[in-house]
Amino acid sequence: MISLLLFTLLISTPIYGMCLWLTHTRLHWRYVGLLQIALSGCYLIIVFYAAGLAQSHAP
Repeated sequence: MISLLLFTLLISTPIYGMCLWLTHTRLHWRYVGLLQIALSGCYLIIVFYAAGLAQSHAP
């Protein structure tokens, strides 16, 4: 199940980084900070959920 965690990190980290870069460089509106906070929260939820799955299925 560690492979599931690594796979999740491998997929979600570049997506999170690209979205954070796009919101930082391309968007110029009032609520970009809130969007970045939401992106960070979603990323943490994904990582901790995958870690919980890996821990619950560990021998």
